Amino acid sequence: MERRSHRQFITCRPLLLLTLLPLAGCDPIFDVAGAFFPAWIICIVAGFIITLLARDILVRTGLDPHLGWKVLAYVGLFTMVSSSIWLMFFST
Repeated sequence: MERRSHRQFITCRPLLLLTLLPLAGCDPIFDVAGAFFPAWIICIVAGFIITLLARDILVRTGLDPHLGWKVLAYVGLFTMVSSSIWLMFFST
């Protein structure tokens, strides 16, 4: 039964890509120092910087050693911050 659903996904993959293709032009673009950057790049950079600052705060307060699965915690924090920045400033 699992095989069948996998085959169905593979056969409808081109249709999925065709439906997502028009969304490629929906990204807001901003002028930063004369160069045009998509908004998602700005969100990723800001999320990375804020995550580094949060890690520094956690290390200074002594909470970093108590985190279980640090990689998962910091990747989750980065994803949450980047997505929140996108939703706050660029969602319409």
